[in-house]
Amino acid sequence: MSVAISEEEYERWQADVVTYGQTIRWFGNDWGAAVCLPAMNVATPADEICEPCGMPITAGDQGFEIPAGDRPAFTPYHRECFAASLQIKTSP
Repeated sequence: MSVAISEEEYERWQADVVTYGQTIRWFGNDWGAAVCLPAMNVATPADEICEPCGMPITAGDQGFEIPAGDRPAFTPYHRECFAASLQIKTSP
């Protein structure tokens, strides 16, 4: 399954990478996805709030830190919340 984004969204993402050196990072235990490259693994942002669900990230959670648009920061997402935002099922 591929996820299509607009050319404008892609250009905005590329600009963030160039400007801030940012890309998606992941936290928690490796779940075997292609995105789980060791170099992109970061400490779990415990006690920060997940953008979509509004619940805190806890020590045992898996998820992503997404570049926060026009500022040099990251927004944490639980793995399931990020997948839901893309309308992807993570497991049955």
